[in-house]
Amino acid sequence: MKRIFLMVLAALVIVLASISCTTASSPGGAVVNPTPDPSGYYGVTAAGMTFKWKIVGTDLVCELSGPTTGWVAVAFNTTGNMDGSDYVIGYVTGGSNAFIRDDHGSGHSHSADTTQNLTAKSGSESGGTTTLYFTKPLNSGDSQDMTLTQNMTLYIILAYGSNGADDYTSMHSNYGSVHTTLY
Repeated sequence: MKRIFLMVLAALVIVLASISCTTASSPGGAVVNPTPDPSGYYGVTAAGMTFKWKIVGTDLVCELSGPTTGWVAVAFNTTGNMDGSDYVIGYVTGGSNAFIRDDHGSGHSHSADTTQNLTAKSGSESGGTTTLYFTKPLNSGDSQDMTLTQNMTLYIILAYGSNGADDYTSMHSNYGSVHTTLY
């Protein structure tokens, strides 16, 4: 009886481990080719989040939104993994006080870049949605940032924290990735 219980418990652990972060997509999928909206922004969605961007000169002008009153994040990588990703993570307090940070991934974690290369940072929180606005240089010259180029194929990883998780360190509630071209 004890042996059957342990076997059932082991099977349950395996099933639960396989369904955590349920909306994440696996690296290697087809490339999603977004089309621009009337204002010239391209956009992708994953895990209930939206990331919009347009290239203006040498910068990537960005809008990131997710279904939370906690933090939201976007990461860029050519492999679809957290390790080595170039992150932007932030949260909003008081409806419009934005805290946005330039991070880099190491293993299954991330930390602040030594040099913060983001500009035009702002944000809002309304109706259970957090939205961040920021500008990121395509090539900051910073070894902790990924060099981005127009027509580059890469993974855009989107994640968000629990409602009220206004920090840079709490675990994500959900995440997903999109393999796309940076137009």
